[in-house]
Amino acid sequence: MRKTQAWNNNWQFIKTDGDFYNIEIDESQFEAVTLPHTWNNIDGQSTVDYYKGKCWYRKNFEKPVVESEGRILIQFEAVAQVAEVYVNGKFVVEHRGGYSTFFADITEYLVEGTNNISVSADNSSKDVYPQNSDFTFYGGIYRPVTLITVSNNHFSFDQDGSDGVFLTPNVNGYVDVAGFVAGQNNGKVICKISDSLGTLAGTGEIDVHHGQFQLNVSVPNPHLWQGVEDPYLYTAIVELSVAGVIVDSLSYRIGFRSYQIDPNKGFILNGIETPLRGVAKHQCREDKGIAVSYADQIEDMELIAEMGANTIRLAHYQHAAMTYDLSDEMGMALWAEIPFTTVFEPSKECRDNATSQMIELVRQNYNHPSIIVWGIGNELSLGGESEALYDELRALNDLTHTLDPTRLTALANASITKLGAPLRSITDVIGYNQYLGWYNGTIEDNAAWMDQIHEEDPNIPVGISEYGADSVMKWHSSEPRKKDYTEEYQALYHEGNVKYITDRPFLWATHVWNMFDFAAAFRDEGGSVGRNNKGMVTFDRKTKKEAFYLYKAYWSKDKFVHICGRRYVKRAEEQIEVKIYSNCDEVTLSVNNGHKMTQKGDKIFIFSGIPLEMGENTLLVTAPGGYADHIVLERLEEPNADYILPVVEVVLSDEVEQWFVNLVPKSAELTFPEGYYSVKDDFDTLLSNPEATEALQTLIFEPIRIDSEATGIENTMKDVATKAGSITFETIWDFLGKRLPSTALYLLNERLTQIKK
Repeated sequence: MRKTQAWNNNWQFIKTDGDFYNIEIDESQFEAVTLPHTWNNIDGQSTVDYYKGKCWYRKNFEKPVVESEGRILIQFEAVAQVAEVYVNGKFVVEHRGGYSTFFADITEYLVEGTNNISVSADNSSKDVYPQNSDFTFYGGIYRPVTLITVSNNHFSFDQDGSDGVFLTPNVNGYVDVAGFVAGQNNGKVICKISDSLGTLAGTGEIDVHHGQFQLNVSVPNPHLWQGVEDPYLYTAIVELSVAGVIVDSLSYRIGFRSYQIDPNKGFILNGIETPLRGVAKHQCREDKGIAVSYADQIEDMELIAEMGANTIRLAHYQHAAMTYDLSDEMGMALWAEIPFTTVFEPSKECRDNATSQMIELVRQNYNHPSIIVWGIGNELSLGGESEALYDELRALNDLTHTLDPTRLTALANASITKLGAPLRSITDVIGYNQYLGWYNGTIEDNAAWMDQIHEEDPNIPVGISEYGADSVMKWHSSEPRKKDYTEEYQALYHEGNVKYITDRPFLWATHVWNMFDFAAAFRDEGGSVGRNNKGMVTFDRKTKKEAFYLYKAYWSKDKFVHICGRRYVKRAEEQIEVKIYSNCDEVTLSVNNGHKMTQKGDKIFIFSGIPLEMGENTLLVTAPGGYADHIVLERLEEPNADYILPVVEVVLSDEVEQWFVNLVPKSAELTFPEGYYSVKDDFDTLLSNPEATEALQTLIFEPIRIDSEATGIENTMKDVATKAGSITFETIWDFLGKRLPSTALYLLNERLTQIKK
């Protein structure tokens, strides 16, 4: 019979490479660690030069007790990014992909008494996706490890990291149960399905033939899984019986549901139009990196539920099994995807890896009712489009439909994806990553853009897979503006977008980028290094930003009131605007227990001209039903400069200034003649040509180098190539361009388009 044991204690770790799989080595340089573990929990959130390479873990253990001819396996829920497993100095298995489960069958490698297992983890991403993206590629054995012993006859472990059992519930109450069995005697498979009270609802059994089985179990009048409104789950017990004895058993939570995604009506669950409105999330936490606990994962899901979301985009990779389990239980509709993001590498090794990760994602998570779409890629136009890329995406799309004919496929496109581009029609549904009002454009531009994408592709369901704006908690303003990184501007940005989205039910799903601030070692902006600050909640999960409560007002049924501005304490204005987010119909504001002012409204309540006395002022808001919130503000004589992001004035040297005075671009239009270099080429491509390299050096990096004396920051070509070698120059301009005149991009493009490829 199957037995499992947590295997996370008594590991040794060394942060370097070497022949550490040998049985007899000096372990004095190793440190004791407990899994889950990552070596990038600190440097991965603070510097682009975080450690990437191979590190080693070792563990000594006694040979487990197992019945005659039984098997002993180790389950690794994830090792980033490439893992090699050795037992007693002998190679057992390699796994390429840092986010999915794999098994190591160590039975044949064990000896009586003490044994050693050595595991290397390598996060240098060679021939493994992700190749390049805007988040930290942590390394380590960062999810739990489990020791498993089974009888000779058992459900197969040779099924791409899955359990080897696949259940397909039909909304009419039929459950197809299929799978694979290993061992010398095939036996019989029995499936028992019980409702939430434990009452048997259906059962079936079938003989195993040639190591495979498929049976159908009927559940009369099934209670449907209705998302967050009613996430009803059944329990399916699948048993393997040999000669009347149960030798293996697995348990699953399953849900009965049907859905469609309509280009005009959006997402329809069990016949009910259900707009999917929610968030995307990464798995990392401050000072923990990706080595998070079960409690951490539960807290994340509870915060998402508190905000009222009903969908999550699990970006940009396979997440922990517990996240999918919790989503089933809480009714979250999931976009699950592989880390095929930003750039496409045409090598056979990378193609094979994308295929492998897609297979593992689908097969390991097939049984979860919460998963609605399989995502096959993200923002791949940023690395340049090609027929080879289109072919790869078509192949992944076809593969995914073969693996799972019951679900739809999705692709997240960068907003620059043009009308008619193949990227807009390969998958069943699409999403766009759009940041109008942050990186470019205005908040108001989003409304027209949303209508435009629907009009351009009227027969394709469209959604918004990312939208957001950064806020760093220490910056505040009474007059927020784009790119000031204040909490107030982030809230203003989302006020516009949530209204536009609410008014457009054709958007099948929308996902705020991001639920939580996360590590992005490439970034250095807003006075924050190594972090993307677009979260609704801070990296440490301790603070809910103002925008969190805005969405709670729109999405949650739990009544509340929230006064904005509690971190913008010190004010110099005689009168201020007080903003309140609430899903109550009426709120009442009082200042210093004085006159009460009442407003009726919808979600956002604004009280203007509220006077502040010198010193402390207490603001209290109440709503019928006993809901209340208060903050304390302090009025000062002068504005507090600590709330304002310091802006370094870069004074160009005479030499540099003259460059940009004399080299006026001939055209304000960027052109891209075929067969010539341009800013649409990636760094690696540009640096491969001496003339293009010289253009980069002269027009971009030499001016930055000279002016770094004023800013204290130096971006060399080597640094940028390390960070973004496979990303187009045009894409990365937002990071470099703020240090140079806008004409520099046009000048560079003109120079490059004179160079033949």
